[in-house]
Amino acid sequence: VNLKEEDISVTFGKLEIPRELKLTVITPEGKDVTDQLSITWFDEKDNYLNSGATLSSMLKGDVVKYRIQLPEALATQYQQEEYDPWEVSDDNDITETLTAIPTTSVSGSVFDAATELPIFNATITISQTLNGQYTKSFSAKTNMQGLWSCENVFQAPTDITASATDYVSQTQKKVALNADIPALRLKDI
Repeated sequence: VNLKEEDISVTFGKLEIPRELKLTVITPEGKDVTDQLSITWFDEKDNYLNSGATLSSMLKGDVVKYRIQLPEALATQYQQEEYDPWEVSDDNDITETLTAIPTTSVSGSVFDAATELPIFNATITISQTLNGQYTKSFSAKTNMQGLWSCENVFQAPTDITASATDYVSQTQKKVALNADIPALRLKDI
């Protein structure tokens, strides 16, 4: 382009108005938790664009992705999810609702490995890994019949440990909570 010392006029056929995207994250109960988490924006090729709840200067038709990183307080209640890409449009108020980690009831039994008698007052520890990085534990005690149960346990990777006085502890790793939990049999010390 050569510019000379004279008046020049330029006409644009179509101007795009930059748009702002705003992401709001709520719990299933409707509580806004956006300020408690970390949001990172990327273009469709996974190039970093910005961090925070808003993204400015995007053109209609651009495709962006966002990742939400839950802090421990939320990650031990809600699932860490991947979200679909977003195409910038006229309405860019995005609302995502967190999904609660499903819970279940779990039960089992503890017996003496040699006598097959139930062990009373054995401690059961249920250790879970939530969203691949946070741990949560629950505990229960066995009754006179060696039975135990625990409610509101998350459906997540689970290890179950039984321990009792005068016995060697036993752990069942990666227990599927949707199946029958095999009886734990403890050996005398």
